Amino acid sequence: MILLLCLGILFSNALRAQSLYVIHDWTGRHEKIGLIDSSGTIVVKPKFSEIGYPDFRFGPVPAKYGKKWGYIDENGNWVIGRKFDWARPFRNGLAKVLVGEKFGFINQTGKWVIPPQFDGVDDFDDTIAPAFDGGKWGAIDRTGRWVIPPQFDYMLGGLPSDSGYIRVEVDGLWGLIRYNDTYAITPQYEKLSQYFGGLSTMQTDKGWGYLDTLGRFAIEPQFDDAYSFFYEVAWVKVGDLWGLIDKTGKFVAEPFCEDVDMFYAGSSIAAAQKDSLWGYVNIKGEWVIPPQFNYAWPFYDEFALVNVIVDEKEKYGYINQTGEWVVKPVYDDACNYLLGWATVFLKDPGKESGKLCAINKTGRCVWEEKVKYIPDFIKF
Repeated sequence: MILLLCLGILFSNALRAQSLYVIHDWTGRHEKIGLIDSSGTIVVKPKFSEIGYPDFRFGPVPAKYGKKWGYIDENGNWVIGRKFDWARPFRNGLAKVLVGEKFGFINQTGKWVIPPQFDGVDDFDDTIAPAFDGGKWGAIDRTGRWVIPPQFDYMLGGLPSDSGYIRVEVDGLWGLIRYNDTYAITPQYEKLSQYFGGLSTMQTDKGWGYLDTLGRFAIEPQFDDAYSFFYEVAWVKVGDLWGLIDKTGKFVAEPFCEDVDMFYAGSSIAAAQKDSLWGYVNIKGEWVIPPQFNYAWPFYDEFALVNVIVDEKEKYGYINQTGEWVVKPVYDDACNYLLGWATVFLKDPGKESGKLCAINKTGRCVWEEKVKYIPDFIKF
């Protein structure tokens, strides 16, 4: 039995103009993983026990065979041999790997750039990476030298690589430290988000507000909750309702929604709930797809996954940005489209078993398999 997983999409590189999809073979004693292309043809026969988050655009991807990890190309050939106890995908030319109980970084030839020596590490941005040693977090450069000595309870990247800042936590409070080990913002906020549009959400005992990259209040703390800025607007919560503000803190749309999802890069409409139903609004707070769905997810790959009630049963389908059905709501579970693929499930009447399919953007099933139970779909 070969099973398709919801997040098992492999991105193409310059040598392959189509996406690949992860398949799982459970016919033997142990699960095996392989790859198929968009026509349903097996490209790599199932043989691996695990494949890490696979994106061949950035280099070989991590794969596990037996007890060890290495790195494979899109044909399933080993590019870096199996010698690691754990491995992560490449980011900015380096990949973090575990040998024994210590972490280090390799390049795409498998050569050690930073030998294993840390108790924990995060990925590099262009310049530095958080690292954990002796019970504290600091930051290292691409040679493994401490740029910010280990001194923090936690440290998070995710800021623009040219900002020169990194988020740090001390005794449950968050601040910003510069790459030269001096504070831009001393730890004082209960929460401090990643920066989007030049602003970060932060929380104090007065509520949620926004900081600029110099640590100054761009919008004073005053909201009951707040999301990041996209397309020059952000959702904020006042009481039980959400509205939209601009970067001056002025309301573009007064609070009118019971629940909302963020705006995302690539889609200037966001899912929002009113009167217990979900629809989509634009950055002016205008309904572009009126509330009508039981639940709605963000637009990915031009389509959005939505949930509706059909004959007193929850069904899943996909709409375009005008609200038209592109894949009718006939499925018992599903996940978002990503790079032209989505995984859907059709349940056998009165049973837990059913059919699992990989569908393309026309809704055509290009690979299917009978399963004995409803899989756990991850939606995002």
